[in-house]
Amino acid sequence: TKYKVFTYCIFTILKEEGIVITHSKLSEILNLDSKKICCAIKDISNFLNTVNYVRESIKLPLNISNIVNKINIPYSVNSLVEEMYSVLSEIEQFKSHKPLSLVSAILYYICEKNELGIDKKQLCKNIEISETTVYQINKKIKNFYCNI
Repeated sequence: TKYKVFTYCIFTILKEEGIVITHSKLSEILNLDSKKICCAIKDISNFLNTVNYVRESIKLPLNISNIVNKINIPYSVNSLVEEMYSVLSEIEQFKSHKPLSLVSAILYYICEKNELGIDKKQLCKNIEISETTVYQINKKIKNFYCNI
């Protein structure tokens, strides 16, 4: 299992750096069997998906600071994100959204509103969330704040 974690970490780091690498190329570099690498990446991904599912199911508190730290914006934005999240997460039209999705959209809303120079694509890449999700929730946030 150590090689699974090791392989997954290398694959993920390369992916985050924008380096696309096939399992066979990675196996060549690491001198490991390609099927084992494929299985390792799949197993760890499944494990992390399970952890996220359990986290959502038992409603563990969301660490907004960790999410904010993933993008290059002033730390002072953290408290604004927390305030907006505490308000919006209690409103019916936002309750169906996963916490990470809502926080990501709030971050994008703040970045856009305050011209912080963070575009949606970069934000979504850093937080590992769909641009479509952020767009749709951000649209709801804009509508919400226009109507109050």
